[in-house]
Amino acid sequence: MSLGDEISKMVKGYMESEYNTTDSNSIPDKDSLSLGATAKDLSAVILFIDIRESRLILGDHKRLFAVRAHKSFLYIASKCVRNEDGHIRGFGGDSLFAFFKGEDAEKRAVRSAMKIKKAVEEILNPILTAKESKVMDFGIGIARGDFLIAKSGVSGNEMYQDLIWIGWPMYHALEYANKAKSPKNIWI
Repeated sequence: MSLGDEISKMVKGYMESEYNTTDSNSIPDKDSLSLGATAKDLSAVILFIDIRESRLILGDHKRLFAVRAHKSFLYIASKCVRNEDGHIRGFGGDSLFAFFKGEDAEKRAVRSAMKIKKAVEEILNPILTAKESKVMDFGIGIARGDFLIAKSGVSGNEMYQDLIWIGWPMYHALEYANKAKSPKNIWI
C-alpha cells in the first residue's frame, strides 16, 4: 500500500468512526487511552506556563548555559505544580502544561502559579543576573472547563504517540500565558 493510500484510509477512518467517549474522574495519561476511536471527557483546571523570549538567554550565552537555565525553570515549575497535586501532561521546549482536578482545584492551580513566580524571582533570577544574564520572564495562564482527550499519532511506537487535549480552556490558558509577563506573570 502506498503512503498516500495508507494516509487516506486512516484519515477516512478517523473522520467516520463512532467514538466511544467516557467521563474521566482523573487526569488521563497515555496508557489510559488507545489509538482507536476512544476519547475521554474531563472537567478540570489547566495551568500553562511559557518562558518569554527564551532565545535571549541563548543569544547572550552558550547553549549549555541556556540548557541549565531552562532545566532550572522547568524544575521549579514542575515541583510547584506537583506540590499542589497538579498533573503535568506536556513539555514543549520552554513550556509545560498541567491539570488540577478535585477539591479546590482552582486554588491549588493559583497557589502553584504563585509559588513558581516566587521561586523564579527569588532563586533563579538572582543566579541568572549574577552570571550576567537577562532574568527569566514568563507567563502563566490558568483556565477551567471541559476537555476532550484522545490519543493521536502512529501505531507501533509510543515515541510517535501522545494525548491531544481539545477544549476552549486549553486555548484560553495558552492565550493568557502569551499575554502575561513581568510584573503580571499570572493571568486567570
